[in-house]
Amino acid sequence: QVLSLKDAPDAHNGYQSLLSEINDPNTKYILRTANRLYGEKTFEFLPIHVNLITCVLSLCHKGKIQNLLAEGTVDSQTRLVLVNAIYFKGNWEKPFRKESTRERPFQINK
Repeated sequence: QVLSLKDAPDAHNGYQSLLSEINDPNTKYILRTANRLYGEKTFEFLPIHVNLITCVLSLCHKGKIQNLLAEGTVDSQTRLVLVNAIYFKGNWEKPFRKESTRERPFQINK
């Protein structure tokens, strides 16, 4: 209801429409999303789930994402890790002044 979607087929069609718009090659920007589950190797997953997990992540993040998980995040008790990544490249409507900007590491875990 939050997204004004009435039922499962409506949600599926709405999501498919959103993905088509996001991945339209005729836009002035690049926006790619990726989602993946990584399961602990000795934990038994059904074959259909393994195939689904393998197929979910099909886009390249252009080498921009490194050290995604902070040290100590995954330990011997971890059974499953869900990873989401977004790649965006575009121009600002009102560009930043170059002399007022500088490159810095981008972090969200601190």
